[in-house]
Amino acid sequence: MTPFVCMVRIVAALMFISGGSLVYASADEAWRAHSEKDYARAVQLAQTPAQEGNKDAQYLLGLAAKHGRGVEQSHQAAVKWFTLAAERGHADALNDLGTSYSRGEGVARDDAKAFEYFRMAAERGSAAAQRNVGQMYEKGVGISKDNLKALYWYERTDATLYRRELREKAKHRPASSTRAPNKLPSECKPSAPPTREMNKARIDLVSGSIEVYLDERSHPRGVTVTDLNSEDFRYIVVALFSKSLRAEQCRFADDLMQQQIRIPFRFVLTK
Repeated sequence: MTPFVCMVRIVAALMFISGGSLVYASADEAWRAHSEKDYARAVQLAQTPAQEGNKDAQYLLGLAAKHGRGVEQSHQAAVKWFTLAAERGHADALNDLGTSYSRGEGVARDDAKAFEYFRMAAERGSAAAQRNVGQMYEKGVGISKDNLKALYWYERTDATLYRRELREKAKHRPASSTRAPNKLPSECKPSAPPTREMNKARIDLVSGSIEVYLDERSHPRGVTVTDLNSEDFRYIVVALFSKSLRAEQCRFADDLMQQQIRIPFRFVLTK
């Protein structure tokens, strides 16, 4: 094969003929057309990259089939494309696939399978999936009811959404710099360590860092935990700090507004 023929084949794989002109079939172009509500063109542009394994293009085709935008509506086709994108780790595709199973759209309804897809999407940062996981724990759908785990996922949802808000605001104004506290005010700390749970687990130390965003009124948004020495305690730790940080007496300095603070903590059982 000559170099010229090889190059022609490469170019042909990236382009197709549309209206007498060559059009680059990129996922970005497809999504641009989708955002402009030119759904038929979006579907057309997404075909080649989707067939070549581009997860963003596959997800676009799944949405198109699900809502009947640019193609005939087909929940079965939507599930096909969502599945392909989900296999490549696309968070929104995983969430939509979970929705398909939870509603029985294009597949037999399966709440347990829906929960697993929501959970995988939630771990990849999808706020919609994080909320879905929280709701399923709260209602006991597809998984055993667990209010602590529901709260944990609702807090992660809040953190994801507020982080998104801050990114949008940062586009229009310079990011401010403030000094975060290295410890919580005493009135913001949990009143007691999780003594019963620690005794049951036969562990005398639980440590890590609590992270929380403070909004424009210095109110907590999205309580999460990192660097935890015992992952089994992540739900109870988030619940404890969620309660204490939102207590009426808890106050933060005004210069911490719209910032994320990260503060280490230690719960120790003394004998």
